[in-house]
Amino acid sequence: MSTVRQHRHPTRRAWIAAAFIPVGFVVSMVVGEGLLTLQGYESKDEDLPAGVVALASGPAIIAFALPCILTWILGRRAVAAGDPQGNVPAIVAASVGAGFVLLNLVGVVGRMLGL
Repeated sequence: MSTVRQHRHPTRRAWIAAAFIPVGFVVSMVVGEGLLTLQGYESKDEDLPAGVVALASGPAIIAFALPCILTWILGRRAVAAGDPQGNVPAIVAASVGAGFVLLNLVGVVGRMLGL
């Protein structure tokens, strides 16, 4: 019985980290908008310089990716500890994180190219 409980603990930590993914999303939006504002621009501006967009979006993407990366690491640790259920939060975090980063990179590149 204690073996099952030991294996569930890392999986529980992975799910707790996954619960912070929406928090990371909000933080990334605040960071991105804040950095644009600090540079004297608004997100509504259509002709933003590429450097401004990169400087604002880079830290914002990192702020979102951190809980996803942490969830992936904790999920993989759970699998290494013998609980295959650790794959579920790891795959969820990897999918959500990769999708968010990909969509943001497409938006940033599109904005830089003027599309």
